[in-house]
Amino acid sequence: MVWEDLKPSDIMSSRSVENAITADMAIGGSTNAIIHLVAM
Repeated sequence: MVWEDLKPSDIMSSRSVENAITADMAIGGSTNAIIHLVAM
């Protein structure tokens, strides 16, 4: 990522964040994960 000058915003979409939240909740993950995702 550094060599190609990629940033998280270049590869993450709102849909990918929704998928991450869905997966986290499906496996009984921490609610803190949502806070960290929103911070991105």
